[in-house]
Amino acid sequence: MLSSLRLVARLGPPRLSLQARLSSSKVQSAFEAYRLANFSQTLGSRFAKQVVSAADKDGDGVLAKEEIMAVCGNIGQGSGLSDGDVEEFIKEVAEGGELSSDELITILTNTARSSMGEPK
Repeated sequence: MLSSLRLVARLGPPRLSLQARLSSSKVQSAFEAYRLANFSQTLGSRFAKQVVSAADKDGDGVLAKEEIMAVCGNIGQGSGLSDGDVEEFIKEVAEGGELSSDELITILTNTARSSMGEPK
């Protein structure tokens, strides 16, 4: 037991699985593809706020998997995403296991900036 604790302390927390990274990338790519096709002249932050406004139907500031899946479906990006992809995305990026509106705005804004070659 003690040796495994030392190993964790030395190596740090476990890294994300390849599946988690791919799922996160799929979700971000789905939103970015839609932004590029329909909002390329719009600031990434404005687009992100519009997505969050559309997704957060109950206005609680927390985005559930179902809310993200619904907005992806509404923008025509849902067919390439599974529930598991969205669950892995939330696990990867959310603090405390719940994805806040502010977290998604930051993620989508940074993704847009990266695709345009701007610093995050």
